[in-house]
Parts: sequence; structure tokens; C-alpha cells
Amino acid sequence: MSRIYLDSVSATPVLPEVVELMRGFLTESFGNPASLHSDGVRARAALDRAREQTAKFLGVSDPCQILFTSDAAESANLAMKGLALSPRRRGNHMVTTSLEHPSIRRCAASLRKLGITVTEIGCDHQGRVSHEAIAGALTSETFLIALHLVNHDLGVIQSIEHTGAIAQERGIPLFVDAESAAGWIPVDAGRLGASLLSCSPHRYYGPKGVGVLFKDRRVRLEPQIEGGDQEYGLRAGIENVAGIAGAGLAAELAQRDLPQRSLAASRVQTLFLHALRQEIQGVHLHGPEPGPWRSPQSLFFSIDGVEGEALVLHCDLQGVALHAGSACTTRLAKAPPTLEAIGVPAILSRGAVLCSFGIGTRDDEVEKAIRVLKYGVARLRELAPSSLACEPAIPTGGRVED
Repeated sequence: MSRIYLDSVSATPVLPEVVELMRGFLTESFGNPASLHSDGVRARAALDRAREQTAKFLGVSDPCQILFTSDAAESANLAMKGLALSPRRRGNHMVTTSLEHPSIRRCAASLRKLGITVTEIGCDHQGRVSHEAIAGALTSETFLIALHLVNHDLGVIQSIEHTGAIAQERGIPLFVDAESAAGWIPVDAGRLGASLLSCSPHRYYGPKGVGVLFKDRRVRLEPQIEGGDQEYGLRAGIENVAGIAGAGLAAELAQRDLPQRSLAASRVQTLFLHALRQEIQGVHLHGPEPGPWRSPQSLFFSIDGVEGEALVLHCDLQGVALHAGSACTTRLAKAPPTLEAIGVPAILSRGAVLCSFGIGTRDDEVEKAIRVLKYGVARLRELAPSSLACEPAIPTGGRVED
């Protein structure tokens, strides 16, 4: 039985062209980029090429402003902690939101322990953050604004440009988490007004274990991994040449194919949501409806009377891969912070399922997934305890189909 992957968060394939390029650096040309011999020179050239490809993909004019790490989570740590620990930091206050990725939230928690004051801005019932609220939270001590472009759970697209303009006017670095955006909507660091920006190539069909950080040349960071002088002295350790080369090619292909990928994913997203609502009662969509305020590659929803983990396990046995709970956590002991932030009741948060689409998702796969979900929901509702099989609770950020 062939499997259907509607979990591109953790089960994204690597494009064949990228695999072929990486294979060469793993089996034939595996020199250290720091070496002066010909193999080292080839490795260094591969890193330079990847920086150029990634810079163009992110609208960055100088490839030297692109750093490679192990993942967007490490990039976030380098951006936030690196700036907070810099002797040139201008104040003791940062602004972020209640909806950020765990890497951002946990960095902020660590900075609090160092005496940094952190202000978290709330959102509306669909997860949109007001740039006026961000502007109102800024003080003379603010040294950083950290904000996502696309929410990793809700799929909502934030109006970063307004915040970027305010940040540039006030001379405050803006760090943009673009992990859930890059490869699916246009990402231009200059247009966004970003001084720092992170993303993960595996989200646009590159290899896992590689991260990207754009750093404006005017921003000074303290390295978080000490050792050699790799990545302009900001990230010690021998570079993952094969992975970085693959990440660069993935960025080039993502830039070339972005309109087609986005359009295809948007069509499947709309098809899936329509069928889900037609076939199953009590569906709650978290975040905006498909359209200009929602990224095209994912849906985050709950279904009345159903535990998310139980539904995902049922679907897995039937050959359909989904994701339970938040995009970056599993087996949640409590509600995802994103759902708390938009006011979703706990009984619905326990049933949250994330479904994400890719360039290969076919209509017949959507049809099968809906059939599997429909059967699973019916079976689980039969077995559900009374605490889950109660009257539907309508969340402030969702929609119920009766």
C-alpha cells in the first residue's frame, strides 16, 4: 500500500536534482573548505555558490550576508542570543508575540533569565498581529523585534512590512522567522525591512540539517558555538558541504518554481478543506480561510469529539501521514500556545491536526485521505468518552460546519 504524505512539516522529500548534487560531495569531492588543495577549493566554491543562490532567493544583494547553520532553530538562537549578548546591544528590552515558534519563545525565556525584559504582543482571533500594537510596545531600550512571517501552525501571513518600516525608522533590528514562508510565498528581506531572517531549506525540498540566517552587515552578533572561524567567525565547526550545496540548489529551484508551487498547493488546500467540511460535521479551522492571509501549503483544524493523536494513528495505519498537535511538537501535555493565543477551548486543542500539502499531492490522494479521516472520525466518536463527545464548542478563531 503506497503511503500518502500530508505531513510536509516532517516528511518533505529532497528533490532528485538536489540529491544528485549532494551525492557528488559525499562520494567524490569531499574536501574541507578550509583546505588549500584542489578538493578544498571545490568545496569552498560550492559554499560560495550556495550563498549566491540563497541570497538571490531571499532578495539579499550581498551573499556574504548569508550564514549557514544546522536548522532555522539554530539560526534563531544565533540571531536572538547573539544580538542580546553583543557588547553593542543598545538596550535591555525586546518585543515578540505570543504566537512564535518554540525556538523563538524558548530563546526569549532564556533571555529573561539574563535580565532581558520581553514584551509579548497578542493577536486577533485568526492569529493576526497588529503592527500598531508592536509599535506601541517599543521603548528607548528596545534592541530587537522578533516576529514570524507565516505562523507555523495557523498559516496566517503577517503584515511584516509595516513593522519593518517602524523598526528601520527607530533603528531597531527586526528578526523575521521565515521558516514556514520560504518556498511558498515571496520572501524578500529588504522589502520586509528585516535585519535578520531565518529559514530551513528542508521546507522547500532541500536537505534536513541545514539552516539559513541572513544577517545585515550592520548587525553585530556574538557567536553561540565557539571554535574555528567558519561562517565569518559566527558559527564554528566544519561546514556541511553536501547539505549546504543542496540547500543552495533547493533555493534556486524554489525561486524558479514558486508561482507554480504556490498555486498548486493552494488548489489542493481548498479542495481538501471543502471535502473535509462536506464529509465530516464539526470541523473547526484554526486561522484564516484560504486566501491572501493564509499560506497555501497547510491547514490546522480540530474535529468535535475526536482526539488528534488517536485520529493521526488511525490514519497512519491506513497509509495516510498527518501530524497531531502543533507543527513542531508531538504528544502535547497541554494546548499548543498558538491555539491558546487565539482562544481555542482546551477540548478542541486536544484534537488539533495539522495537514500540509506539497508539490506532489494529487487529487486522488486527497480523496483517499478524506475517506480515511471520515471513517476514523466515525469510529473514534463511537469510542470517545463523554468528555470529548459533548456539544460542539465554537472557538473564537475557527469555524464549525454543521
